[in-house]
Amino acid sequence: MLIAFLIINRNKSVTNLQLIDYLWPSGNSNKPEGALRNLVYRARKEMKHFFEDVDCIKSKGHRYFWNLEVDCNVDYEDILKLCNKVEKKK
Repeated sequence: MLIAFLIINRNKSVTNLQLIDYLWPSGNSNKPEGALRNLVYRARKEMKHFFEDVDCIKSKGHRYFWNLEVDCNVDYEDILKLCNKVEKKK
């Protein structure tokens, strides 16, 4: 869910608090900051299998963001573009 959230929000940085609220909405983590750091570490490690030379998840201060150098396609966005094209042709 972390990777998907960062990709969908790739044009902005997301605060630690926003991620914690999204990933643990019930507040069911005893140490949410540590859990987030651990999750980001594991996500970065997994993404290295696909993008060896690039860090996909960047951070600055207390914010995380998707590295825009890593191009990605989002099906939902593609569908919206197609729907807009169809609407314009009507």
